[in-house]
Amino acid sequence: DMVEYALEDVKPMLQLQRLLLRQLVEYLGEQDAWQLVNQGSKAYVEDFASQEECRCRLCCNAGENARFDGYRFWQRLQAEGKVPSRLLQMLWRPEDGQPLPLPGPSRFYINEADESVPLRQD
Repeated sequence: DMVEYALEDVKPMLQLQRLLLRQLVEYLGEQDAWQLVNQGSKAYVEDFASQEECRCRLCCNAGENARFDGYRFWQRLQAEGKVPSRLLQMLWRPEDGQPLPLPGPSRFYINEADESVPLRQD
């Protein structure tokens, strides 16, 4: 079951990556677009994996976890020295100047049958 959940999480990300790549090719050209999408995917994965608290869709607030935090994204890429300044100037948005607040508390828990169950709102 866990593999099925993971596959369902990955499918939208692959679709989003393809869409992003098509859009960036128009602005940056194919080589720079591929480079940015690959670096961005790596930064997103590393950011997700380095979180101290769970952010999975099984027990957490997936809607809040799915937000794009441009601040953390660009900070990570800049720290690695992998973003040409012309790309940063071209793609930077005003909302990327501040990090997004961390997602709220879990709204689900995993029961004995490994099912994601909503927490009761008493």
